[in-house]
Amino acid sequence: MASNKSKGVAIFRVVSGNFLEMYDFMVYGFYATAIAKTFFPGDNPFASLMLSLATFGAGFLMRPLGAVFLGAYIDRHGRRQGLIITLGLMAMGTLLIAFVPGYATLGVAAPLLVLFGRLLQGFSAGVELGGVSVYLSEIATPGRKGFFVSWQSASQQVAVVFAGLLGVLLNQWLSPQEMGEWGWRVPFFIGCLIVPALFVIRRSLEETPEFEARTHRPSLSQVLRSIGQNFGVVLAGTAMVVMTTVSFYLITAYTPTFGKNELQLSDLDSLLVTMCIGLSNFIWLPVMGAFSDRIGRKPLLLGASALALLTAYPALSWLVREPSFAGLLGVELFERLPRGMRATPFGETLIYYSRMIFAELSGMREELVALESGNLGRVTVGAIPALASSLLTRTIATLKQSHPRLSMSIQVDTSDVLVQALQQDQLDVVLGRIPSGARTDDLVFDSLGEEELCVVVGAQNPLSQARKLDWGELQELTWVLQQHPSPMRGIVNQAFHNARIDLPSSIVETTSIMTLLSLLQQTDMIGITPRSVIEDYPGKHLLAILPIQLEPRLPPYGLITRRNRVHSSAMQTFMASVHAEQARHLAK
Repeated sequence: MASNKSKGVAIFRVVSGNFLEMYDFMVYGFYATAIAKTFFPGDNPFASLMLSLATFGAGFLMRPLGAVFLGAYIDRHGRRQGLIITLGLMAMGTLLIAFVPGYATLGVAAPLLVLFGRLLQGFSAGVELGGVSVYLSEIATPGRKGFFVSWQSASQQVAVVFAGLLGVLLNQWLSPQEMGEWGWRVPFFIGCLIVPALFVIRRSLEETPEFEARTHRPSLSQVLRSIGQNFGVVLAGTAMVVMTTVSFYLITAYTPTFGKNELQLSDLDSLLVTMCIGLSNFIWLPVMGAFSDRIGRKPLLLGASALALLTAYPALSWLVREPSFAGLLGVELFERLPRGMRATPFGETLIYYSRMIFAELSGMREELVALESGNLGRVTVGAIPALASSLLTRTIATLKQSHPRLSMSIQVDTSDVLVQALQQDQLDVVLGRIPSGARTDDLVFDSLGEEELCVVVGAQNPLSQARKLDWGELQELTWVLQQHPSPMRGIVNQAFHNARIDLPSSIVETTSIMTLLSLLQQTDMIGITPRSVIEDYPGKHLLAILPIQLEPRLPPYGLITRRNRVHSSAMQTFMASVHAEQARHLAK
């Protein structure tokens, strides 16, 4: 399962059964009103609907049991074998709901059989979700677990779209009376017809190499003991998915019922909205999974949860007040003005995060293309001029010998510009210094060392032979200094201030280290630069460091990254190489 193609096939095979799980849940939610009339008849339509939805919810009560018992099974006997069993249980539940006669024929046995079918589906779903997620995480390439596991949920969106499309077609072909009497069973029949194909697909699954390599395979009693010993962690993990589960079923399974019963919209409108939701989810789930590989799971979960909590009640309240197809499709993102349109707070939030996501998508696409072609990956590095011409150059020379397929993009600029680009996700890492006054709460600084500034002239300059000098002798000469304003220029200005002398009246400013060194070699100008620049310069014999002490010393330099970001394999390789090269240099 080493190639990208074989992993793509494995993803398709494992998520195929996941399709049936979500398809059954969606179809039941779509036709909850018709199911209520068939199996839970009564004088109060609301009470009947609540009984139907309670039966739908009963499946969720069985999920924890399925997760424990079937989860222990797949941990002991393998992912493949366990996932085949879950598909069988799910199919049995679908058959029961599809073929059980209504209350008018079987009496109270009818709703009990439907309830049993839902419990079977819930029991199997308890490990279907977890088992598929574990399988995908075990076959994922390094640094891509979020992207791989996201296909577990993305496959469910295919079921949402398929169920919604089927509902739209049935509503076109059948009358409301026919749909209520028998038409709602058609999607369940179709689900039964799909089952054999899904069995064939899932039977072709290979066991994950990670599971086969395990020597310890716990028994049920060991699993139960572990749950008891780590119940707090289990409870926290369970609570983490509450927001996702509630919001997902609210906008998918409950949408047709809500649109029809509360908003008084047509079945067609409600089902079309559900299809659009499914399509949107299918597109964004893998994108956000890949995004979580870049920024980490926690910030993404917190941001999405906060957005859902802040927008759910206003959006639903507005829908009830002004029901419409467009409203059900999404909250208002823009508002009309006499001379145009402007974004609402919802729209501004969407625009902000969309820009950030598309910036990540561009980098993800380039990295995936690199991986597909056999490369190690891609890393975008920002470096200040002094380190770009010294430590970074040495690192790249060494790194390309051991990892020739690593793609790199280098941006050279001042620390303040580079750190801002890093915070805007335009760079993966910065080799430089933390600028004074910069916001650092979202940054991680990995110090590599300190160095001092030195005053430099060309070897042909008469001052190069001097053994002792003071600032007063140099002030009237022409100096080559860093561009103003920049962090380095601020330090240079502070050095002149500490020496109690004014800045030279004749200054040439440049951001280029090479321009500075060339001017020193070809003229009698004087420059200030970090000592490492001179020590690593191939033509250092053409330069001379003057015997003048400069204060203050430069701030520490190092690797700057974003906090709570998951580093790709290319990024980890680059950072390790920088550390190794710095250690070799200091050991000389």
